[in-house]
Amino acid sequence: MVRLSQGSTQIYSYQTHSFSTNTLIANFNIAASAPTGAYDLVLTMDAHASELWSYDAITITTRENSPQLSGVSIEEASQGGDVSMTITGSNTQFMSGSSMVSLVSNHSGKTISAHQVTTNTNEELVAQFRFNYAHETGLYTLKLFNAIDGWIYLPDAFTLLAGDTPPEIVSASPATVSQGETIDIEITTNSIDLYQGTNLIWLAHENSIIESNSYTVVDPNTVNANFSFNIDYPTGVYDLLFRHETGIELSRSGALTLEAGASTPSLASSTPVHGKRGEQVSITIYGVNTHFNKNDVKNKIYLFRDGTTITPIQTDVVDNTTISALFDLDYGHPKGLYTLYLYNAYDGTNWLSDAFTVEEGENIPNISSVSPNILMLGATLDVEITGENIDFSQGTNLVKLTQDDTTILMNSSEAQSETVLMANFTISYGHPTGDYILSIINDTFDATLITDKTLIKRNAFYLKAASTPIVDVHSDQSHAWLDTDKKQLRTSELFDGMQLYNMQGQLLQAVENTNSISTSSLPSGYYILKLWKNKVFVAEKIWISE
Repeated sequence: MVRLSQGSTQIYSYQTHSFSTNTLIANFNIAASAPTGAYDLVLTMDAHASELWSYDAITITTRENSPQLSGVSIEEASQGGDVSMTITGSNTQFMSGSSMVSLVSNHSGKTISAHQVTTNTNEELVAQFRFNYAHETGLYTLKLFNAIDGWIYLPDAFTLLAGDTPPEIVSASPATVSQGETIDIEITTNSIDLYQGTNLIWLAHENSIIESNSYTVVDPNTVNANFSFNIDYPTGVYDLLFRHETGIELSRSGALTLEAGASTPSLASSTPVHGKRGEQVSITIYGVNTHFNKNDVKNKIYLFRDGTTITPIQTDVVDNTTISALFDLDYGHPKGLYTLYLYNAYDGTNWLSDAFTVEEGENIPNISSVSPNILMLGATLDVEITGENIDFSQGTNLVKLTQDDTTILMNSSEAQSETVLMANFTISYGHPTGDYILSIINDTFDATLITDKTLIKRNAFYLKAASTPIVDVHSDQSHAWLDTDKKQLRTSELFDGMQLYNMQGQLLQAVENTNSISTSSLPSGYYILKLWKNKVFVAEKIWISE
């Protein structure tokens, strides 16, 4: 790849040809609008992933006879018309490649692009324009671009006039419909091609909007729009609104009247009327004058109580008046009475008040034990958490300790089994002592959820202070701390060996088969304590006070 480079301007070759290992020809189109001056030549060699530069290799100078646009064959036209415009230029290179032609509004800067361009000679081409009623009237500047001439302009080249027959909605039929109906409304327009682009069609009455389900274009001026008028939409007079992809927007006031339906859809009953947390329950719903199965309509079903919404994991339509929904009742769903709601585009929203009761389940998830449950300030250790009716191996577990405004987040966690979780904590000296609540948040608990997917064990931990800074050294859940009265470092159980080093790595003391090391002769400072048991080694940095 070869390019010319001058600051932020990059001109790439459109063709290269190798004559030999040392000779390459690169062809460039130098646009008339390209900045003049010295350019670096840059050769990018893909095989070597490198670039070769020749600085100030080429100089681009001003073209003596710069390209210009001379005139247009048609200087004005009206909205709604098609124009074949012949454009002439001088010193132009229209034959050098494809040209882009457009008209730019002097007022707004909006552009109308030619949908077809045919080149006759280097100095003549023909541009086809289609003007619709979304294009604003007024003066336009002609703009043309190709690779050789660059951008060239002809100011005030064209005037767009207002059309004689602006588009409008002529009629809408039928003019009266009833709630509960789904019908086609035939809409007739003029001065617009409905086949061109996408149409948006809707009805509006005060704060209610009814969007069309679909539409079918019959001819350039006629479209059939399908609407569903369910009981959610209030009766009254509706305006018809239409938006075409070209930007044309049409409206017809009072185009349609919506009347009350003769047969109003409703929900008659549902069964069963109760279920337990931790279970899956299939609720069958029976309707009257409903359309559960019409045209594969989507039915939205849910249970609702005091801000809690329970949605089904599966729905099965039997017929227009019978549908079933399978609910997964978990422990995050509050107990009590729920209202059953059902919505579809044909029937609107219907409900059965206090239709279903969520009862307490038989297998309530909980945290049965935490070990150890007394932690020392300054400790970093693993805590084993055992649960019931839970699966810790599913999803991600976030474990935390809380006391009033204090929260201690875990360092990490790992599921040992479905019911056993190991969480690692660091307890700093700044944390208050006392009782803490343990909480586990999991993102995928299935039927064993409780509120916010959180298991809570109250007063699960007690943080204990020490008279001197301590460290928790863990191996098989064993802990080490300083006993200041006896001036010795003691552990909670017997280790195979213990060694004490200074921070320079010098061994100070070594003992075997004991749980204490004397510190009476040591000055205050940081030390490294190494312990081992059953060939498991642990080393921690500790502080010893005089």
